[in-house]
Amino acid sequence: MHDLLPKLDRRVEPVIAATRLPNVPLDEGVPHPGTVLLLHTTAMVSSPQEAEDLFRIFDSCPLPVLGHVRGETSLAEESAAQDEQSPEGHRYAVDCTWTDAPADRLAGPLLRLWRELDTEHSFSIWYGWAPNRPLPDMAFSVEGNVYIATYVIYTDPADDEKYRTWVHERTAAIAAEGGVGVYLGDTDFTGRQDRFLSDANYARLEEIRDRRDPQRRFASYLAADPGRLNVHG
Repeated sequence: MHDLLPKLDRRVEPVIAATRLPNVPLDEGVPHPGTVLLLHTTAMVSSPQEAEDLFRIFDSCPLPVLGHVRGETSLAEESAAQDEQSPEGHRYAVDCTWTDAPADRLAGPLLRLWRELDTEHSFSIWYGWAPNRPLPDMAFSVEGNVYIATYVIYTDPADDEKYRTWVHERTAAIAAEGGVGVYLGDTDFTGRQDRFLSDANYARLEEIRDRRDPQRRFASYLAADPGRLNVHG
C-alpha cells in the first residue's frame, strides 16, 4: 500500500482497518481469525466501469485474501457500518499520528498494536494520504504520507486508565518512526501531546488570541501541560 499510494487516482480513498467485528465479509468457510485487516477503498465515480478502472490497481495483491467484496455503496450504508463499528453507550480511548516513515519501519510497532486489540469494537486505521501537496491557507496544516488512528472501545469505567495508557504508549511507539504530528480530533492531550498545527499557523493563532482575547476568557485546549501545546517530540 505504501508503494501504491503515489500511483492512486485522487478519487480513490484507501483505508486499512484492523477490526474485530464478527461480520466482516470473509469468504465462505474462512474462519474468523480474531483481528482482520480490512482494506476498504471507496471512489466517487460516475459509472461501474469507471470504478473498475480505478480499482484495477488493487487486483494483484501479494497477500492471501480472506474475502473480497466490490460493488456500489451509499452514504447511508457507509454510515450504518460506521455506527456498528463505533457504538453509542461505550467508552473510548483514542490516539493518532501522522507519519512519513516507510513501511518497513512502521511494520513492527503497527503490527504489535493491531495484534493487541482485545475488544470487539476496538479498531485501528492506516489511512493513505500521499502524495502530499501544498495546502491552502487553512487551519489544517499538519499531515504526513500516512495517518494512523486507534480507537479502543469498551464498557467498564474501571478500564479507563488501562486502555488510555495502552493506546498512548502504542501510538507513541508508532510516532517515534517518522511521526510529524497529530490530527486534533483524534487526540487526548491529557494523556499524550504532540504538534497539531504548523509552527507558522500556531504563532498566528497565538497572535490573534493576544489581540482578541488578551485576558484568555475563551478556554484553551485541554492539555496536561499547557506550556507544551503544539510541541512535537
